[in-house]
Amino acid sequence: MPKRISVDIEDFEADLERLAERNYRKVAQEARRILEQGVKAEIAALEEAADESPSGDFLRALARKKPLTNGELVKLAHQLNISAEILESIRDCYMREMENAKKA
Repeated sequence: MPKRISVDIEDFEADLERLAERNYRKVAQEARRILEQGVKAEIAALEEAADESPSGDFLRALARKKPLTNGELVKLAHQLNISAEILESIRDCYMREMENAKKA
């Protein structure tokens, strides 16, 4: 048996009806389609945020204002197949900008 929920559509009922008509669906079918798309988009955003890749680790470290050490940068550069100097430049530039933002 399908799981069912009740949703208040008072503020956008007319828009939902227009969309349903335009897509040759019943209002309930259109609402389900839109809800499904929204849930899938939210899940994709969560999965993207949970990126466990080396580059994700690098960006999270910058965001935490705890930049990777030079040794960690060299290891990451090797994993990403890019120059350690490029990563070092990105890290240093970001940290300078953060320091300047604190002073402002």
